[in-house]
Amino acid sequence: MNKKHLAAIIASLTTCGSGPINCGEAEISVVTYNVHGLPESVAGTHPKDNMPLISPLLNDYDIVAIQEDFFYHHLLASSIEHPYRTPEEYYAQREDETVNPSGLTLFSNVPIENYFLERWYTCSGTYDQSSDCFAPKGFSAAYTEVMPGVWVDVYNCHMDAGNSEGDKAARDKQIIQLAESINNRSPYRAVIIACDTNIEQEDELQLEQLLSLTGLKDSCRELDCPEPHNIDRILYKSGSAVQLEPLSWYIPKDFVNEKGEDLSDHKPVAVDFKVTVELVDLK
Repeated sequence: MNKKHLAAIIASLTTCGSGPINCGEAEISVVTYNVHGLPESVAGTHPKDNMPLISPLLNDYDIVAIQEDFFYHHLLASSIEHPYRTPEEYYAQREDETVNPSGLTLFSNVPIENYFLERWYTCSGTYDQSSDCFAPKGFSAAYTEVMPGVWVDVYNCHMDAGNSEGDKAARDKQIIQLAESINNRSPYRAVIIACDTNIEQEDELQLEQLLSLTGLKDSCRELDCPEPHNIDRILYKSGSAVQLEPLSWYIPKDFVNEKGEDLSDHKPVAVDFKVTVELVDLK
């Protein structure tokens, strides 16, 4: 942590104290959601109808990490009130179809900077094994200013699906790729990772490897949540000056249509965090 960054944190503490933010402390809500944004002929569901229903519900969360935002992005974003989001050049929908979308989208109530996208080096299956090579998956990262001068690195990712040996081997390599990026980009920084990991209960060793390589914790398990093997996960680690504490893990109940049917083949997962700044000696 350099002195310039610490000075910015200290300066922020002299100006906070209004609204929901107290000096040196804030709370942020994070949701991760695979919206199943595939063409309706492939999805087997009705994403074109569901995206406008999902959109306003996302406004309840400070940071929104979306996966599978391949099609109908304009409908997903139609009622979004978040002032910060994935930069235009990364958006899923492009009329000229020259951009190969990652399906990863970020909406945020707090400022973001240095948005970064990296594709997986490895995938498994084009016309089989969950067809992951059809979808240019990967992970994104952005610096998010959760308080004035106080930043948390937010990652969004979507790993290879399936249970074949090829799928598992691809996820092994993706875990290493993601861990190397986190350790290089965010070695002393607080980190939140919202991710469709596709790591099932029988692949517990893969989750353990990811946590071991990065120092991350699973917010679900830290809070003794009822679904420790849910593949949609929100992971985190504190930084040298910014501490993260998960306060609650939950599956929002309102992401359903008028018939009570889920709006995606996944359920959203949300976590509320307390962010605390720990001042350190500048000497």
